[in-house]
Amino acid sequence: MIRLFQASLLLLFGAATIFASDRATRPFTHTTGLAPLPAATSAQDRLPSNSIIDMEFFSPALFIATGGGLSRFIPLPGGAADEGSFRIARGSDGFGPGGVSGLAVGINSAGDTLLFAATARDTTIGGETYGSGGGVGLSLDLGESWLWWPQPVDSRDTTGFPRGYSPTVTSVQNITYDIGILGDKAWIASWGGGLRYLDMTLPEPVWVNQPPDTLPFNVLDRLNHRAFSIAVMDTLLFVGTAKGVNLSRDNGLTWQNYSHTPGSETSLSGNFIPALGAQITTSGRQILWAAAWSAEASTEFYSICKSEDYGLTWSRVYGSVDDPVRTHNFAFEDSVVYAATDHGLLKSSDYGQTWGVFPPVRDSVTGERVYEVDMFSAAAGAGRLFAGGPEGLGISDDGGLSWRLLRSFPTPGSAGQPTAYAYPNPFSPDRFAVVRFQYRLNRAGPVTLELYDFALELLIRPVKNANRGVGDHAEVWDGRGPGGSKIANGAYFFRLQTPDGEHWGKLLVLD
Repeated sequence: MIRLFQASLLLLFGAATIFASDRATRPFTHTTGLAPLPAATSAQDRLPSNSIIDMEFFSPALFIATGGGLSRFIPLPGGAADEGSFRIARGSDGFGPGGVSGLAVGINSAGDTLLFAATARDTTIGGETYGSGGGVGLSLDLGESWLWWPQPVDSRDTTGFPRGYSPTVTSVQNITYDIGILGDKAWIASWGGGLRYLDMTLPEPVWVNQPPDTLPFNVLDRLNHRAFSIAVMDTLLFVGTAKGVNLSRDNGLTWQNYSHTPGSETSLSGNFIPALGAQITTSGRQILWAAAWSAEASTEFYSICKSEDYGLTWSRVYGSVDDPVRTHNFAFEDSVVYAATDHGLLKSSDYGQTWGVFPPVRDSVTGERVYEVDMFSAAAGAGRLFAGGPEGLGISDDGGLSWRLLRSFPTPGSAGQPTAYAYPNPFSPDRFAVVRFQYRLNRAGPVTLELYDFALELLIRPVKNANRGVGDHAEVWDGRGPGGSKIANGAYFFRLQTPDGEHWGKLLVLD
């Protein structure tokens, strides 16, 4: 599942158009086995980006949706937490452009394993930058190769449609945020494009516009047509929109809507539903989990909600008016539920009655840690717990007691890279918890990091004579000067003194 962090309204007419007649034409084939892969040799071989948006575990592989693309991790049985093989989906495999915005794995009626992914990218119109859907892809060999559709849209021709119908004819602000597979239909939830399905029994399937109600499609006027999340529970299909949760018992033919009711303690706490999760335990218990965000009504608030009667009634199990929680994703391990939230990674072993909050991920070998509290995604499988956020992927093989932290970065000093560099650069102290100064040591010894202003006057020394071993390292700085005050926008210089020599670089600070 993919989580929406912010959506703004843009009229869906007049921009560059991709018509629904554009389709993927490669024939469907049966699932093939996984080819053996060597272990990753560098950080760039593992993750396309440090922003881990979504994850899906489907034995034996973990699929990792990042801001830079899709990665597949096959853990090594009996190996250390991070041991295994990685494979990044590339354009040469048929994978589409942009960061991954939606992800799903499932099995169709023929027993084929289907892996769907959607991407998003930036587009510029009139000097303004907007999000744009990069399309939807399907892999029948667990990510080895892909067939790709452009972002599904409608024809401009409205002849024969009822009054009030308003087609979405552009990929701009039409990003697919979630995907679900039920039987031989794949469903996508898109902000500007609404809810659509692909009937995979057809020789040349196309994406069909299917609102979760009986009203003419119009995302501008109807909040329930703005789709953001999908969950499948046996034969039931759940769709989260900006107007609550919709249930279909017949794979999209008819619908029921459940939404926030002012004054009710058994309805959703908010109507904006960016995340849904279906938990089915080995004992047969079925629970629907929803990330309820505040939408329009003054009585709405952010919380985690659960339903054990398929959406008819809800319990608000975490978060309140005074202590709201923004949840981005759910993961399950039989009776255990994990929630990736702006409070961090949460865990409940009693179906939401009580919750524990994991401390920030810290690598048990290198000591490197995650500084951002926000977590975007979680997954569990192969005896491992996975936690993803804006600072990389945490992997634990002991239930979160210890972690290995995987990050993506160009190897300093290789392939034209500087021997030391800062990222993100430009750096915003309001947007990022820290800026990292990446470098590699060929000899162990003390390391000192200093920051200078544009006049080359020493501003602060975040690290002084810290002992570091051979290998890759990252020193961090929170963008604050002496006394803890936030520094002004401008150009700064950093100096790393290492056993291998002295390295200088430039850092831009922009808020």
